Amino acid sequence: MSLTVFATSEDDQKIARELAIEWQWDLASGLDEVIDDFYMKCEANQIFLGSRQLGDIEVGLDLLSGDYTWRKKTLNQKDLFAKALGRKGQKKKFLDLTAGLLGDSWAAHCLGFEVVAVERHPALFALARQALKNVCDSGVKIELVHAEAADFIANESHLKGVDVLYLDPMFSGAKKKALPSKEMQVLQRLLPAVGGDAREEESANLLELALATKVPRLVVKRPSKAAPLKEPVTHSFSGRSVRYDVYCR
Repeated sequence: MSLTVFATSEDDQKIARELAIEWQWDLASGLDEVIDDFYMKCEANQIFLGSRQLGDIEVGLDLLSGDYTWRKKTLNQKDLFAKALGRKGQKKKFLDLTAGLLGDSWAAHCLGFEVVAVERHPALFALARQALKNVCDSGVKIELVHAEAADFIANESHLKGVDVLYLDPMFSGAKKKALPSKEMQVLQRLLPAVGGDAREEESANLLELALATKVPRLVVKRPSKAAPLKEPVTHSFSGRSVRYDVYCR
């Protein structure tokens, strides 16, 4: 995809240059030189993903502030997410096949899980990797992998010791009347090639591959009113807007 990266200060130039070389992105000296719709801004040792077409809306990822801090403070074993993962005190390994902005990987980490997070999109992977680098001295241990989820789980060695496989297909938002959050607006524009019925089909195919593994528990995050990707479901934990479908074997 076409994307431009730039830094707002000399201190962040190294990050910008490395990103440009690694992903073959265009390198600019500032926002005024950005021709592509999407850009990565390197500032204060962080990376922000922005869209010119959306009025320069930017999405950052800081695991020690905002929603991530709130999630850590409020998360407990009575949470629907915790119930869906089925953790009962013992340490377990959680494999997130659709890591995105690390929201659920972070929640699993806060619950005490060993976490492996898989993300296929270079821009989202770069955001997550930088965020994890910035908290490496804070005891946060999430292993981040850039790969296609289907290819990753096809290698049985990647599933060694995994207790929970997790799949969160991004909501299309097609039936929502309210404008999505800025993060969702950027993600929906960033990932336009797979949406609606095509995204459902892709998610269902990934679910089939996951069910074919020997991992004992698979959790799928769905809109509360959406049909399960596959029947029958072993357990279901439903809230006002989100439901977790659990497949056990």
